[in-house]
Amino acid sequence: MARRDWGYTALQNPIAGLRKPKAPEGRERRLKPGELQALTKACSTVAGSWLLHGFQLAIETGLRRGELPGIRWQHVRLDTAVLHVPVTKTDKARTIPLTDRAKAILRVCPERLPWIA
Repeated sequence: MARRDWGYTALQNPIAGLRKPKAPEGRERRLKPGELQALTKACSTVAGSWLLHGFQLAIETGLRRGELPGIRWQHVRLDTAVLHVPVTKTDKARTIPLTDRAKAILRVCPERLPWIA
């Protein structure tokens, strides 16, 4: 800013010679055979079934771990079968289509999905 906007051309950029670190490679993880059943069974042991329903909703929608607790009723459109996610890790809102199973899970709210306000 000092060089560009204020005209201090004698100043040197202290990071001009540094190399940027390589960007990490993206991950692509899929469930292995038997993992879905094991996770479902583990979630079923929690009283109140909110964890099981939350897990199933995440599987059905592909929601990220940080997006799931941010669901609000104002973002759910059961009539058009979409869920709007205004806050994401990439800071870009997205709209997710809802499967019939996802809609059924959402219909049991708020009794079993306590984080949805």
